[in-house]
Amino acid sequence: MRPRYCCFYLHQRLHLGWQRAESGGYVQLVLPDGEVVRQQTANMLYCWTGAPAADDSAAVAQLDDFERQFDAQGPRVDALYADMPPGEPVPFERLAQRTLEPEENGWARGLLFAALLADKQRFRFSAGAFTARSAEEVAERIERDQRRATEEAWVAKVARWRKMLEAGEWADDSADGREFLAQLQSLLALERRSPHWALISRPLGLHNLHILDIAQRLKSWLEIAHAWPDWPAIWLQWAEVPPVFAPALQVAAQPLAQAPLRRDKRRDYTAAEAYTIDSEGTQDYDDGFSILEADDEGLTIAMHIAEPDPALEPGHPLFDEAVRRMASVYTLEGIFPMLPESLSTGRFSLVAGADREAVTFVLRIEEAGAHLLEVQRSLVRVTRNLDYGAGQTLLDEQPDTWGHLALLCAGLADIRAAQGAVIMERREVVLDISDPRHIRLSQVVRSGPVYQLVEELAILHNREAGRYCRDHRLPGIYRVQPPPRRSVDGDGSEMHMAARFSTRGGGHAGLACDRYIQTTSPIRRLPDLVMQRQIALHATEGRTSFAERSLLEEWAERADSRLATYDEVTRRIAGDWKRRYLLQHPKRIYEGVARRPRDDMHGRVWLEPLHLLAQAVLPTGVRDGEPVRVRVESVDRDHQAVWVTCVE
Repeated sequence: MRPRYCCFYLHQRLHLGWQRAESGGYVQLVLPDGEVVRQQTANMLYCWTGAPAADDSAAVAQLDDFERQFDAQGPRVDALYADMPPGEPVPFERLAQRTLEPEENGWARGLLFAALLADKQRFRFSAGAFTARSAEEVAERIERDQRRATEEAWVAKVARWRKMLEAGEWADDSADGREFLAQLQSLLALERRSPHWALISRPLGLHNLHILDIAQRLKSWLEIAHAWPDWPAIWLQWAEVPPVFAPALQVAAQPLAQAPLRRDKRRDYTAAEAYTIDSEGTQDYDDGFSILEADDEGLTIAMHIAEPDPALEPGHPLFDEAVRRMASVYTLEGIFPMLPESLSTGRFSLVAGADREAVTFVLRIEEAGAHLLEVQRSLVRVTRNLDYGAGQTLLDEQPDTWGHLALLCAGLADIRAAQGAVIMERREVVLDISDPRHIRLSQVVRSGPVYQLVEELAILHNREAGRYCRDHRLPGIYRVQPPPRRSVDGDGSEMHMAARFSTRGGGHAGLACDRYIQTTSPIRRLPDLVMQRQIALHATEGRTSFAERSLLEEWAERADSRLATYDEVTRRIAGDWKRRYLLQHPKRIYEGVARRPRDDMHGRVWLEPLHLLAQAVLPTGVRDGEPVRVRVESVDRDHQAVWVTCVE
């Protein structure tokens, strides 16, 4: 009896089998290890007749012999690949006739077929024909197969690490072990956005869990491995805030940091008294002020905005990195600048005593209002970098100039308020975390004359930048906010839409500005850098830097997304430190305000000293907005929650 043998796929793997029986479109096949499987006849890739066999054992023995001869087909396969033109299908029978001698039996054909089919890197099989792949395709498949093998090896390690963590232990301090723990942090921070989710979520048993269960499991594992970085680090990763600049970017910053001063075609203001006024600890000084003329009717002032090197343009690695980051991020735990510190707090910063390039807006301010006189490229030398306390002293010591400017700025605020601007007293919670075990808390009112001066000059500068682009029809990235809408509840309240970036122009209702383009922070925000360049080049040379509106639209959309994310991560980190503060003062009574109690009196309380919302069961009859006194019952940092109870 001459047995029949077949090549077929089973569980996505190529197999060989001896056909014991056939019935109703199915064949019964015996594998070399003796296992019997049932397959559809149509699934047989290639069949041949072998030498006569005395019994079943002899037929299976021929399969074993077949597998031993398989590797010997290499030279034949190599010769075929060398002769076949890439991309042209050739029927197998033609290849067999070209390669095999007439006296060779069915086993030889089966061996050749199986060898060609197994060589997936060089051959593609379809409809009984083989097609040789090009050298480029072969290289790509080799790389893919190597990558797949690497991934399979990693998944095997992940399974071993999972067992270790589930046993409550960790004993792998190798580079691979540390990389795995970093991947766990990425999964916790980014969830399904993590580049590691597709590969290791299933081996870790995470793919079917609720998101809260995923977070709990990952945090527990990281704690077991002594690799828990705490929530602020996880949230920064969630917000995709790069912790450092890559070495190549640091190298790219060196020529800019060491570049000589650009003096050509600039107005020299280095002899003029100039000041920056910022929060204490600021080092990236990007705007300064000079009073140029004072008379009975008003003041002529200069707002000097730091001008980064023009080499910082699309295609430069630092510009492209700025597009990726979009803005500097300021948190309680640190500053993550848009540009390397050698530039943001060094060469581009308006550091006192150093000559710096700037774009200067010369502005006339009077009691009736203010307007732009001229835009210049300039050289400046800041006299002093002031914090707000020192800035107030300057106003007090020079009432005829800086004090007068503060009064004029108060008048600008009044004009905006009459036009519908939202002007509120701002109280900020300041946390001192220099000693995390003893957090200190204070409140700062940011509405005095010096704060108002800085704010109004920035608003004036940006309003005039917006008007300049509108009047000269320059493509721009505007900051727009539509007028408030009446609440659908019919209670007379108004709904204020968030401000956003737009290339279409429009007013900013909250600031009562008909046009508004941010240009005062070019070393902190990309839209400011782009629009400063746009206006400066047009004002001095009559041309534009960025004429493609589609590119500006892309940046505007990304800026909206990134800045919203940065605001959220900054809020989360500040809230976490506030909750830590509450944990350090468990018995303290806090003043609060009830927020929207439900019929069952479950609601929230605004903890006024911390500017933080807490969950509470409010006393019967308490209405929204009424003051309450509360004691903290519990704090859950993992779920960003605080529960309080009201006290008499």
